[in-house]
Amino acid sequence: ELGFHPKETKSEAFLRYFSGDVDGAFETGESGDAADGVDQESDLEKVPIETWATPYALSIMGKRYTSNCPYGTGDGYGDGRAISVGEIVVPFASQRGEGNSITTGMDLDGSNRDERTDDTNDENELDASNRLDHSSYLDYGTSFDPFRGNDAAPSARQHLYPHLASRWELQLKGAGQTPFCRGADGRAVLRSSIREFLASEAMHHLGVCTTRALSLIVSDGMDGNTSQRPWYSDGARKRLPNLPSMDDPRLKQYSEKQRREIISQLAAQAKADPDTLVEEKCAITCRVSPSFVRIGHLDLFARRVEMWQVKNGNGKMDESADDDDGDDAAVKTKAAEDGEGMEVERTPTPQQPQAKVTSPLMESRQYQELEELLWHACYREYYNEAYWPYWESKDAKGAALALLDAAMCKIVNMVAGWIRVGFVQGNFNADNCLIGGRTMDYGPFGFLDVYHPLSAKWTGSGEHFGFMNQPSAGYANFAVLVESLLPVIEAHGGNPDEVREEMLAKASAVFSESVDKVVRTKLGLDGGPPDLMAKEADEIWEDLEPLLRTGRGDWTLFWRQLTYVAKEYSPASGAKPNYDKMMDLLLGADRCPSVVNPFYDSLTKENKATLRSIIEKWHKALTKCHEFNVEQSPDAAVVPPEERMRLVNPKYILREWMLVEAYSKADAGKFIPGDYSTIHELFELCKDPYGEGTPEMHEKYYRRAPDETLRAGGTAFMS
Repeated sequence: ELGFHPKETKSEAFLRYFSGDVDGAFETGESGDAADGVDQESDLEKVPIETWATPYALSIMGKRYTSNCPYGTGDGYGDGRAISVGEIVVPFASQRGEGNSITTGMDLDGSNRDERTDDTNDENELDASNRLDHSSYLDYGTSFDPFRGNDAAPSARQHLYPHLASRWELQLKGAGQTPFCRGADGRAVLRSSIREFLASEAMHHLGVCTTRALSLIVSDGMDGNTSQRPWYSDGARKRLPNLPSMDDPRLKQYSEKQRREIISQLAAQAKADPDTLVEEKCAITCRVSPSFVRIGHLDLFARRVEMWQVKNGNGKMDESADDDDGDDAAVKTKAAEDGEGMEVERTPTPQQPQAKVTSPLMESRQYQELEELLWHACYREYYNEAYWPYWESKDAKGAALALLDAAMCKIVNMVAGWIRVGFVQGNFNADNCLIGGRTMDYGPFGFLDVYHPLSAKWTGSGEHFGFMNQPSAGYANFAVLVESLLPVIEAHGGNPDEVREEMLAKASAVFSESVDKVVRTKLGLDGGPPDLMAKEADEIWEDLEPLLRTGRGDWTLFWRQLTYVAKEYSPASGAKPNYDKMMDLLLGADRCPSVVNPFYDSLTKENKATLRSIIEKWHKALTKCHEFNVEQSPDAAVVPPEERMRLVNPKYILREWMLVEAYSKADAGKFIPGDYSTIHELFELCKDPYGEGTPEMHEKYYRRAPDETLRAGGTAFMS
């Protein structure tokens, strides 16, 4: 997808570049296309390689914080160990043929550019259309490819617009200190790197929007680098939380149902911090995304605008005030000929807006940087929706509103995807929320074993980042995005109070509805008469949710077993329902119940009766749904409900005990060679999470989490 040739990925230059040695990568004389005899060094001297890290602000559940900033202003918070090392531009297939804008040498603005050829016949030839772009967040830049020798010459640089090509920013995590590391070493250990590499690829194949993983490089061997990290000792892993039992005298005043609810909530929140320091191998992951623009980026620049307004009286310039603040040299002003009103034009960098400024606020560097970042975000993430329709007229208000609408939908879809596949991000602050609606920053994440609405792996997640509270956290992050763009909207004539009210009301509705829609989809009731199916699905979930919670249901196993019930007794086949046998199938009677029974606690007689009633009601609703779909499409093939359910209820997820096995083998000690076999095995497993897998995969990985892992530090919870 990125256009790398297999020969490049095995080269010394690739290894050096993606382990952070971006300068030394080209001192080896090795290239993915060395046969061409290209003198790379001379070209690289013409195009210096730059890397960058960015600052952003911290907001948690909509509340702005500055305490984590060493300066106390919010300006010193940012990428502590994430360094961007380039961008790849990959033209769409439609742009590689004759007669398109690439081969005719014309850009959208009509300017000429060098003609290029694309020889795809020789498998040893690298795709000349790939370019690495080393541009900052406020400079759209041009493209070059240091792996291509002469093609890196400035005369060969091209700019490909988003409708002609995809752009991918390359970011190393763990490559060393940045200006925002706040005293930390800027490194990542192999354990966390393996988790991010596998999880991001798993999420991609699960169909949830995410950043991707290009490479994982470990510092191995006798001279390998290591770092010390707080983690859990063997004793802590075996030490169980002190939870009350059902017959605990402190709970005797509660009913049996209430006691189960209390214990399940205590179990979900029973966590402890690490108790020892461990030495671990260092590693570097290269993560890839069309951009890494976070809500926190816009939040930071909006705060700077607000500080300028406080200092200068909300845009009324105090002539005695010193507003130097290191204004960007690229921003120049010129007085209008009549000398009145001080109309100002910006000298734009490529693709940046040439906005006209007519107020002291809009003349300020702080405001202009915010608007530039807005245009950059629109260009990189929502080109069709928020950039192209508004760029020519420089309608920043229209672009901001369009970006808000588009980002709202993407973030809602992302969070809904998390609920669907049982994923908890764990630390869903605004700085960990990309405006493109992609899952990122796989730190204290976790896939659910035992369902609870407040489940989370991170010891610091609290209730606000719990599993079913993630839509609320997403809404809070979106509210920060709204506040961050209001200065631009107001500066261009919009009413900030009206925009805030309208956007937040719209967002409140869609975020709150997201869980309901996910449940309907997982039940197979996303078709059928909308009002009827919504009502029946809500009623089923109202009965099912407390049963999953108090019976400690396994989120993945329950829904996949229900899918097998739908297949065995499919309305599409006309199979006569047998609710007792449906119960047996759901509870894994065809296999060892302790392995696939989706309830970790034995169901009481009352709970079993409730579950049977739920199954009966669900199957009747499923039948109505299918019959409605057949009536609506008498001449077309209707997808059977069990197939729709299969495609939304995964069989395989990355459970934490699997990841622990993978990284424990890979890092058994500094002087022990790493065993990466389980990493490769899980990587293959991730590629088809909705399929049945091989018999070996089914036997090994389609099961409940081992009981001892459900309360162990480092597996059930982590710092």
